[in-house]
Amino acid sequence: MRFSSPLSILIVLFITFSSSSIIAQQNIEKDYAQYFELPRESVYLHLNKSDYVFGEDIWFKGYIYDRKNNKPTIKTSNIYVGLYDESGNQIKNDLFLGYEGLLRGNFEIDSTLTTGKYYVKASTYWMRNFIEDDTYSAEIRIINDKDKFSKTTLTDSIYDLQLLPESGYALLGIKNTIGVKVINSKGEGVEINEGQVLDQDQNHITSFKTNSFGLGKFQLTYKIGKSYQVIAKLGNGQTINKLLSVPQNIGANINVINAHGDKIIISVNKTIKTIDSIFKVLIHKNGISKSFNVNLNNNTSSNISIPRTELFEGINILTLINDKQQPIAERLIYNHRQKNKKIRLVYEQKVNDSIQLNLSLPQNESIYYNLSISVLPYDTKAYNHSDNIISNFKLLPYLKGNVENSRYYFTNINRRKKHDLDLLLLTQGWSRYRWFNIFNQKPKAIFKFENGLTLKGNLKPHRKYDTLKTLYLFPFKNSTSQFIEVDSTFTFSIPNLYPETNEIIKFTFASERKIKEKPELNTQLIINSSSDKINLEKIKNKIKLSKTPLNSINLKGLITDKTITLDEILILSKAEKQKRIERAFNDVVYIQEDDTKFTLVNFLRQNGYNIRTNNRGITSVTRFIRGSQRPQLLVLNGAVFPDGGIVNSLSMKEIEKLYLNKNRINNIKFGRNGQNGVIEIFTKKIIPGKNISTTVSLKKVKKGFKPYKEFYTPKYNSFNSPVYKKYGTIHWIPDITLEHETQTIIIPDHEQETIRFYIEGMSDTGDLISEVISINIPDIK
Repeated sequence: MRFSSPLSILIVLFITFSSSSIIAQQNIEKDYAQYFELPRESVYLHLNKSDYVFGEDIWFKGYIYDRKNNKPTIKTSNIYVGLYDESGNQIKNDLFLGYEGLLRGNFEIDSTLTTGKYYVKASTYWMRNFIEDDTYSAEIRIINDKDKFSKTTLTDSIYDLQLLPESGYALLGIKNTIGVKVINSKGEGVEINEGQVLDQDQNHITSFKTNSFGLGKFQLTYKIGKSYQVIAKLGNGQTINKLLSVPQNIGANINVINAHGDKIIISVNKTIKTIDSIFKVLIHKNGISKSFNVNLNNNTSSNISIPRTELFEGINILTLINDKQQPIAERLIYNHRQKNKKIRLVYEQKVNDSIQLNLSLPQNESIYYNLSISVLPYDTKAYNHSDNIISNFKLLPYLKGNVENSRYYFTNINRRKKHDLDLLLLTQGWSRYRWFNIFNQKPKAIFKFENGLTLKGNLKPHRKYDTLKTLYLFPFKNSTSQFIEVDSTFTFSIPNLYPETNEIIKFTFASERKIKEKPELNTQLIINSSSDKINLEKIKNKIKLSKTPLNSINLKGLITDKTITLDEILILSKAEKQKRIERAFNDVVYIQEDDTKFTLVNFLRQNGYNIRTNNRGITSVTRFIRGSQRPQLLVLNGAVFPDGGIVNSLSMKEIEKLYLNKNRINNIKFGRNGQNGVIEIFTKKIIPGKNISTTVSLKKVKKGFKPYKEFYTPKYNSFNSPVYKKYGTIHWIPDITLEHETQTIIIPDHEQETIRFYIEGMSDTGDLISEVISINIPDIK
C-alpha cells in the first residue's frame, strides 16, 4: 500500500494493506490532487449588522483566505462587492482594495432602497476558474420607515421529514445509522420531541429525538421482508410520519463513530450477497489525501481506529472506493484539532463621552491578529448573521446542503456543539466536490490573480516633439510615481495601479529638454467587474436567523438626520485644521503655503514624531506607541530608506505631499514592515537630469477602487429608547491589530448598561477568531 502521507492506523479486524489485488483503472489520488492543484480562495465579509435602517450605512470588513494553505491570501488585491435585491438582481457593484487578505468598505443606504430583503456578495476574479461557486453571499434586511406595505405571513405548517442513511446507502442485514432531518416551509429546523421507528406490524424498534435544528439519528438493522416507518411528534403536538427507503441487497458503506476524544472509529460494511471484498478508504481535503485498503474476506464489517492527530484539521472527507476505483459512499467529519481561541476584553474607564476598554490575547500567544468589532446594544435584534469567519472558511466550502446557523457550531465550542456538528455532517451526504468533475473537468487558470488595475493608453504624436516617448506618471494615493516608455506605435500599458473612483491621474512629458506642451492622451482603465445575478440556490445554504417579520418593525423616530454627507463626516480636529486629511488607506497631507516655512524635521515633530541623531550620525524617526518609541518606515518617492537621515536634508518647499500613516492597517503597500507606521514623502523634483514638465494632462478615474470612508454614527433621537436598543448602532471598528500587547479601544458612550461586542478576525498565520463578548458598563457620574 502506498500512502499519500503518513497515517497511523490500528486494525481492529483483519485488514490487508496489499494493493496488488486492486485493479487500478485510474489513479484516484492523482486525479484528486490535480483537481485541487490551483489554490482556492474564500472570502468572508464581517457585516456590522444584518438589519439596517434608512440613514445608516452597510459597513463591512473583508477577509480573504487560501484554503489549501490555511493562510490569508497574498495573491489577490481586487475584491468585487455587490448589493443585490431579493430576486438576485444587481443594484450596485464596487471594487475594493485588499491587502494581505484584508479589506474594508461600506455601501450607502439611500432612499431608492425600499424595505425588504437584500444580499451582499463578494468575489475575486480568480474564483471564475472553478465550477464550484466560492463567492461569499450574505442576506441582510433594509427597513425604510417611509414604506407602506401589507402584513403578509408565510405558513410554516408544512414539514419535510428526511431520513438519510449514513454515507448515502442503507444495507440489508447490517446495522445502519440513519440521519434524521426535519424542516418547515421556511427551511428552518423543527425539533422532534418524540420519535419512534416501527416495523410493518407496528412493532416498536427504537426511539429517538432531535436537537433544536431538527437533526438526529437512530440505528436500524434491516431484516429481509420487513418494511419500516418513522412516526415523529413535534413540539407543537403535530405528528408526521414517513416510510424508510428499501435498503440495498448488494453494496457497501461506511459508518463513523466520532465521539471518542482522541480517535475516530471507521466501520467498513458490506451485505452478505456482495461479492467484492477489497475496498479503499480515502481521507481527503483540498487536494491532499491519505488512503488505505481494506480486505473484508468473509467478514461483512471491519472497524479501524484512527488517531485524531493523523486527520486533517477541520473537515475530513471519507470516501469508500471499490476495486474498480469507483467512489461508492462518502461521509464528512470535523476534526477539532486546534483549541478554540479566546481573547480578553475588559472595561477600563469612562473618559468624558467615551468608554475605554482593553483588548488582549491569551498569555504566551505571540501571533499577530487583525480583528473587526461590531459594537451594539446588549438587547440588539439587528445582528442575525447565520455564519462567522470560521464556518465560512472551515465548513461551508465543503457542503452542498442547507445549514441553519452555521456560526452556532464555532462559537463557545463545547462537547454538545461538537455532537450537533457531527449530526449536521451525517445528514449532509456527499461533499460539494463531485467525483465526475474531479475525474473529467480539471480547472484551468484562465482568469488570473488580480493585483490592481491596468491602464492602457496611446499618445498622440506631436509634430514638434515626435521623439518624446517617455511619460511621467505623478504619484497618487495608493500608487507611486513612475516613468512610462511609449512603444513605436505610441501606445503604453501600466499594470498594478490602484486608483480610486473620481481620483485624478496626472501625466506629463519626461525629457532632458524643457517641454512646454502637455501630452495628448487617450486612456482606458481595465476593470473586470460586470453586472450579474446572485446565485439564490447558494443563499439557501445560509438560512436566515431573524424571526421578526419586517412588517412588524416600527422604526419611526429612530434617526433624526438622514442627509449626512461625506464632508460632514470628515470633521477635522483642532490639530488638523491647517491640513486637508483624506481618510483612505493613507492619511494624505497636502502641503499648504503656511507649511513651507518649516523644515521637514520640524513639521514631523509638530505631528507627534521624534527625530534624533546619535553620535555616529545615524538619525532615527520614531513615534510613541503603547509605552515605547517605535521606529517608522521612511519611503522617499517609492524607495525605502533604512536611515532616517533623509529627513534632515529636505525642506517642506521641496515636498509635494506626505503620507503620514500611523495605523499599520493603512499601510497596504508595506505590510508588517510598516506595522508601527510609515512616512511616505513625494518631492516635486523627481531625479537629477530629467525635467518634469509643469504642463500636465489630467485624467479622471470614472470607475476604480472605492475610496474608504470612516465610520460615523447616525444621529439617533435617543440612546435610551426601546427601538434604539434593538436596532441602533454604537460603533464599528474595522481594524484592530493585536499581538502580544494589550490594545486600547475607545467607543462612544451611548448610555448602555451592557454592550455586546461581535468580534471576527484572522492572524497572519491563518488562525481564526470569532467571539461574542458582553461587557457591563458601570454608571459613573
